[in-house]
Amino acid sequence: MRALFACLFLAGCSTTFDPHAPSTITAPESGGEVRVRHGQRLQVKLPAAAQGNEWRTREPVTVVVMAETAPAADGLRMTPVRSGNETLRFDEVPLRGEGAAQRSVTYQVTVP
Repeated sequence: MRALFACLFLAGCSTTFDPHAPSTITAPESGGEVRVRHGQRLQVKLPAAAQGNEWRTREPVTVVVMAETAPAADGLRMTPVRSGNETLRFDEVPLRGEGAAQRSVTYQVTVP
């Protein structure tokens, strides 16, 4: 009987809600200005790339946000690493990397 109560108690402690998880700022698909504070996460969801293309990041001169993981279906999660301003630019290019960008999305990111 004690084992049953212990299992129920431990199961009650398990949760997917994390009160300490960073709040998420979602950037618009069309680009623009974004303000994200330290302790927050930036979610960048780009429009779907055309068949045979992919989105690639142009490396900025000053890095104020960095990707947390590889891009996923729901976009790219980034976190602030220093205060300042950064221009994030994503180009839709052919998978093989040959040819000009089909379209671009640019974000002006500010981390106070």
